[in-house]
Amino acid sequence: MTRAATVLAVVLAQGLASVAAVAASAAFVSSAPLVLMNGESVAACGVRLMVSLDETSLAVDLLLAKEAGDGKPKAVLRAGYEPAELRSLPVTRLSLATTSVATSDIFVMPGRHDEWARFIQEADASDLRISPLIQELMVGGARLEIAREFLLEPDTVTVPGPLPQGVRAAYLNCAGDLYRPDE
Repeated sequence: MTRAATVLAVVLAQGLASVAAVAASAAFVSSAPLVLMNGESVAACGVRLMVSLDETSLAVDLLLAKEAGDGKPKAVLRAGYEPAELRSLPVTRLSLATTSVATSDIFVMPGRHDEWARFIQEADASDLRISPLIQELMVGGARLEIAREFLLEPDTVTVPGPLPQGVRAAYLNCAGDLYRPDE
């Protein structure tokens, strides 16, 4: 029996329906710009990565957002299943790593789940590593690690770079509006 067959037999014997390594090798990633509005003002800009895992779609968002009250910028990393009603294995940890920056170094507070069961982490957007993270993601891609409840190993997915020109251009345009002084 091969090593892979032995591992599969052990996993099946433990009653687990999914093997992270198999899911990661079969994952598909697409990207889209993400623009959130508050009336006529830009409230957040970012990138949405749609990851196909285990016949489900997981939306992973990296955003720069303004706080509703004081307008202070924050960085947000979140992941949730699409559609939101689909609540597969909950995400318990999320990490996006580029050539020189990893979200695990920036988003140090534990994540939480919102009412739609999305995993959310927030950090102060003044962290000097956030701009290189977004720039490197857009130009060179990244490695995405998604830990889900009940799985022994996280899913590791490669985000190919560069992201499409339309995604990069939309993000840059939005970010300019996000940080423009109020008129």
